[in-house]
Amino acid sequence: MQTSPRTFPTSSRRLAAVLGAGALLGAAVPATAAADRLETPAPGAANLATGGGFQAWSAPQADGTHRLTIRRPDGTVLVPDIPAFGAPVDPAVGTALGVTPSGNDLAGRSLSVVYARCAGASATEGCDIHRYDVFRDAEVRVDGLASRTYSETAPSVNFGTWAVARRGGPRPGTYAYFSGNGRLRRLTSTVALETAVSPTR
Repeated sequence: MQTSPRTFPTSSRRLAAVLGAGALLGAAVPATAAADRLETPAPGAANLATGGGFQAWSAPQADGTHRLTIRRPDGTVLVPDIPAFGAPVDPAVGTALGVTPSGNDLAGRSLSVVYARCAGASATEGCDIHRYDVFRDAEVRVDGLASRTYSETAPSVNFGTWAVARRGGPRPGTYAYFSGNGRLRRLTSTVALETAVSPTR
C-alpha cells in the first residue's frame, strides 16, 4: 500500500446541483439530455466522499450541529443514529479491515466511513478517529490511533492501511497506521489537511 498525504484545504468543498453540462455544451447537447436530475436534495451539505458505491457528507442542522449522512448504492439515504458533530464532519470511505492471508478471501472486510470526532465545535482539537461500518450500522473509535497526547484528523483507509494527521505532542505530522499489525509510522512532519490511501500493484 502507498499512502499519499494531500495538503489542500477542505473548507471550500460544497455539494451543489450540477448545471454546467447543458450550459457549456449548448446546442451540442439535445434538449432532453441537457436537464440534470437531482438525485438527493442536500442543501448546505459539505465534504462529499465516495467509495464502494456509497456517498457520505456532512449535513448542517438547524441547531448549528452537523450530521453524518450516507447514500447507499440503491439510492436510499440514511442519517446514522450517532452523536452529532460540532463542526462539519469530513468523511472518507474505505475498507477498514484487510483480507485474510490467502489474499482473495473477502472475510473480514469492513466498508466504513471514517472521520474525526473533535472537542466542541473545533475541527482540529481534541480529535479521535472513528469509523462507521455501513453494513453493521455501528460506530467505533479506532483505538490504534487514539492518543491522549495527540489530536488526530484527516483519516483515510484502504484495506486496513490508514493515513492520518496528528497535531500536538512531540512528533506531529502525517502518519501511516497498519491495522493488521498495529504498527504506526510517521511519514512526514507536515500535518496534512487531508490524506488519501491508494493501492499499488
